[in-house]
Amino acid sequence: MNRLYLLFAALLGFIPHSIAQVVTLDYSFSEDGSLMTDISSGAMYSYSMDVLPNGNIVVGGHQPLTLKVNIYSSNGDSIGTNEPIPGNVWMGVASVVKALPDGKFLCNHGYSKLCRYLPDGTLDTTFGTNACAPLHGVEIVDIAISSNGTIYGAGRMEGSDSSAVVAFLENGVPDSSFSGTGILRYLESGIEFFYCIELQSDGRLLVSGFSFFEHKVRPASLLRIYPNGQLDSTFGVNGRVLDSFTGISEGYALGVQPDQKIVMGGYTLPPYMASVARYLPNGERDPAFGDNGVVYLPIGSEVLDLTIRPDGKLLLLILGAVQSNISGAIMVQLNPDGSIDQTFGTGGFFYSTITPVQAPCTMVEVGSNKIVTATTSRLPSFYDKLNIQQFILDFNVGVLQPNTSLDEAQVLLYPNPVSQHIQLQFELQNPETLDIELMDLSGKTLQTVHQRQLFEAGKQEVSIPVSDALPAGTYLLNISGQGKVLRSVRWVKG
Repeated sequence: MNRLYLLFAALLGFIPHSIAQVVTLDYSFSEDGSLMTDISSGAMYSYSMDVLPNGNIVVGGHQPLTLKVNIYSSNGDSIGTNEPIPGNVWMGVASVVKALPDGKFLCNHGYSKLCRYLPDGTLDTTFGTNACAPLHGVEIVDIAISSNGTIYGAGRMEGSDSSAVVAFLENGVPDSSFSGTGILRYLESGIEFFYCIELQSDGRLLVSGFSFFEHKVRPASLLRIYPNGQLDSTFGVNGRVLDSFTGISEGYALGVQPDQKIVMGGYTLPPYMASVARYLPNGERDPAFGDNGVVYLPIGSEVLDLTIRPDGKLLLLILGAVQSNISGAIMVQLNPDGSIDQTFGTGGFFYSTITPVQAPCTMVEVGSNKIVTATTSRLPSFYDKLNIQQFILDFNVGVLQPNTSLDEAQVLLYPNPVSQHIQLQFELQNPETLDIELMDLSGKTLQTVHQRQLFEAGKQEVSIPVSDALPAGTYLLNISGQGKVLRSVRWVKG
C-alpha cells in the first residue's frame, strides 16, 4: 500500500500538457449550475436522485414529517411535486428513486411500499395495488431493473441489523420465482447491511455493503445472487466476497464493466480513506488494477458513487476534505488500470463548490458529456437539504488534428465560463488560413470572428468579445481550415 501512496503523490505532481478534459458547471442549468431543493435526503447512504430519459431530474427525500419528491427539467426548472397521499401524516422517507426506460419512475415510501409514478409525478395506478407494492419492512436504498422489467430492491430490514432483497414483476406483483415470496433475507445469524445493487448481463445480481461476523474485523461484502434469490456458490466463498482492505471497510457503490469485471467503491480504515476495488468474474481481486486490485485515495474518505465511462475509465464521486475540516464532493477519474487520469479536471480531480456536504451523494451520467450530482448540504436549519448540480465534461483544452500544421502545444480557451471576452491561444508550425466562429449547439453560426484569416507561424492569441445580449448557456467555438472543422471547443456563457 505504501507503494500506491507514493504513486498517488507522484501523479499529483505531473499534469501532461497535450490534452485535458475540463470540468465546468453547466451555467445553462438553474442559472448558475446548481439548485437547492426544499427536501432533505432520505437515508444516510442511498440513491435518492435519478434522471429520466427526457432529461428531467427526479429527487426524493422528505420534509419534516412528510415524504417529498420533486421533478426538475433538464435546465433546472421545477415542473412537478409529489406530496404525501392525503390523510397520511407520516409515510417515512423516499430513500431511493429509480428512472425507468419508459419515462416512469419508482420511489419507496419508507419501509412500507414501493410506488410507481408517471413522468409528471402522478401515481401510476396500473402498478401493484393503487400504484404501490408492499415492501414487507425493507427500506430499500437502491434498485436494479432486469431486461424483462423485473424490479430488485436492496435495503435494510426494519428493526433489525440485517438486510434483504425484494423482487417484483414489472406490474408490481411480488416475483414468486425469487425465493417463493419475492423477498429474501440474508445472513440472518449475523449483521449485514446492503447499500447498492447491480445486474450483470446474464441476469445475476450483485449486492454490496458490509458483513459483521463475531470476533472478526467488519469487512466490505460483495454478494452474487441468482435470479431465484439463491447465492451463487461459484462466486467468492459460497457466494460472498468479504474484503477488509486495511481493516474495517464498507462498499457503497457498484459497477459492472462490459468484460464482466466488477468495481466496488467505499472506504477502509485505518487510515480512514476512500477506496475502490476491481474483481474478476469469479470474485478474485483483479491484479491488473491498482495495487493488487485496489486503489486507495487518501484525498477522500468515502467513494459514494461511481460510473464506468464508455472509454473504460472510471469516474468516482468521493466525499472528502476540500478545506481544513470542511467536507465536500470530489470527482476523480481513473484510467482502466486504476491510475489517476491526469487529463481530467486538474490532475485527475474536480472539487465541487458546495460545502460542507455529507452522505448521501449521488451521481448520474447524462449523455456523453454531462454529470448530474445530488449532495446533502449541511445547513444551520431544522433539516439538511439536497443540492443538485450539473457539470459539463469536455475536452476544452487540447490540440488540433495532428495532420494539420498546428504544433502539439495547447489550444487554450479561457476563461471558461465566459463573461465578456474569450481569449483563444494556439500555436502554428506553418502559416495557415483559418476560420474562427462562435456557434450554438445546433451548429448555427452566431458570430464569425475570422473568415479565411491568414495566421503566421508561431504563437497566436485572439481576443473575442462576447455580446451581452447572448443568453447564458453552452456554446461552441469552431476553428476550421481547408473546408473542415479542425477543433470544436465547448464554452459556457455565464
